[in-house]
Amino acid sequence: MSKKQVVRNWSDMINEKGVRERIASESPDALRILDYLQSKVRPYKEIGWTSFNDWLDKCYFSKKRFMDNRPENIKYVSLDDMRDIVFPACR
Repeated sequence: MSKKQVVRNWSDMINEKGVRERIASESPDALRILDYLQSKVRPYKEIGWTSFNDWLDKCYFSKKRFMDNRPENIKYVSLDDMRDIVFPACR
Protein backbone atom coordinates (compact mmCIF):
# COMPACT_ATOMS: atom_id res chain seq x y z
CA MET A 1 0.00 0.00 0.00
CA SER A 2 1.47 3.33 -0.99
CA LYS A 3 1.59 6.20 1.48
CA LYS A 4 -0.83 8.19 -0.66
CA GLN A 5 -3.42 5.40 -0.83
CA VAL A 6 -6.52 6.03 1.25
CA VAL A 7 -7.46 3.48 3.90
CA ARG A 8 -11.06 2.52 3.32
CA ASN A 9 -11.66 -0.01 6.08
CA TRP A 10 -10.11 -1.74 9.08
CA SER A 11 -8.78 -4.64 7.02
CA ASP A 12 -6.52 -2.23 5.10
CA MET A 13 -4.56 -1.79 8.34
CA ILE A 14 -3.70 -5.48 8.41
CA ASN A 15 -1.03 -6.73 6.05
CA GLU A 16 -2.55 -10.17 5.54
CA LYS A 17 -4.24 -11.58 2.46
CA GLY A 18 -7.73 -12.91 3.12
CA VAL A 19 -8.02 -11.41 6.60
CA ARG A 20 -11.77 -10.72 6.27
CA GLU A 21 -12.46 -14.26 5.13
CA ARG A 22 -10.40 -15.80 7.94
CA ILE A 23 -12.11 -13.71 10.62
CA ALA A 24 -15.56 -14.40 9.12
CA SER A 25 -14.93 -18.15 9.33
CA GLU A 26 -13.65 -17.96 12.91
CA SER A 27 -16.01 -15.35 14.37
CA PRO A 28 -18.75 -13.70 12.32
CA ASP A 29 -19.58 -11.58 15.39
CA ALA A 30 -16.07 -10.12 15.44
CA LEU A 31 -16.38 -9.23 11.75
CA ARG A 32 -19.70 -7.48 12.36
CA ILE A 33 -18.21 -5.47 15.24
CA LEU A 34 -15.20 -4.43 13.18
CA ASP A 35 -17.38 -3.33 10.26
CA TYR A 36 -19.64 -1.43 12.66
CA LEU A 37 -16.71 0.28 14.40
CA GLN A 38 -15.14 1.40 11.13
CA SER A 39 -18.38 3.25 10.38
CA LYS A 40 -17.91 5.18 13.63
CA VAL A 41 -14.11 5.58 13.96
CA ARG A 42 -11.94 6.16 10.90
CA PRO A 43 -9.29 3.44 10.47
CA TYR A 44 -5.65 4.53 10.61
CA LYS A 45 -3.66 4.76 7.39
CA GLU A 46 -0.71 2.80 8.81
CA ILE A 47 -0.67 -0.98 8.53
CA GLY A 48 0.29 -3.70 10.98
CA TRP A 49 -0.49 -4.96 14.44
CA THR A 50 0.40 -1.76 16.30
CA SER A 51 -1.82 0.54 14.24
CA PHE A 52 -4.71 -1.92 14.28
CA ASN A 53 -4.35 -2.49 18.02
CA ASP A 54 -4.24 1.28 18.69
CA TRP A 55 -7.34 1.79 16.56
CA LEU A 56 -9.14 -1.05 18.35
CA ASP A 57 -8.23 0.43 21.76
CA LYS A 58 -9.59 3.78 20.61
CA CYS A 59 -12.83 2.15 19.46
CA TYR A 60 -13.33 0.18 22.66
CA PHE A 61 -12.22 2.76 25.23
CA SER A 62 -12.20 6.37 24.12
CA LYS A 63 -15.28 5.78 21.98
CA LYS A 64 -16.93 3.45 24.49
CA ARG A 65 -20.37 4.78 23.62
CA PHE A 66 -20.13 3.00 20.25
CA MET A 67 -19.74 -0.37 21.94
CA ASP A 68 -22.43 0.40 24.52
CA ASN A 69 -24.88 1.57 21.85
CA ARG A 70 -24.16 -0.97 19.13
CA PRO A 71 -27.15 -2.47 17.30
CA GLU A 72 -28.78 -5.46 18.97
CA ASN A 73 -27.79 -7.80 16.14
CA ILE A 74 -24.10 -7.21 16.89
CA LYS A 75 -23.01 -9.42 19.78
CA TYR A 76 -20.25 -8.24 22.10
CA VAL A 77 -16.75 -9.66 21.65
CA SER A 78 -14.23 -8.68 24.32
CA LEU A 79 -11.19 -6.66 23.37
CA ASP A 80 -8.81 -9.49 24.26
CA ASP A 81 -10.84 -11.98 22.23
CA MET A 82 -10.89 -9.53 19.33
CA ARG A 83 -7.09 -9.28 19.38
CA ASP A 84 -6.80 -13.07 19.45
CA ILE A 85 -9.21 -13.46 16.54
CA VAL A 86 -7.61 -10.80 14.34
CA PHE A 87 -4.00 -11.70 15.21
CA PRO A 88 -3.95 -15.41 16.15
CA ALA A 89 -0.14 -15.30 16.57
CA CYS A 90 -0.75 -13.15 19.67
CA ARG A 91 -2.58 -15.98 21.48
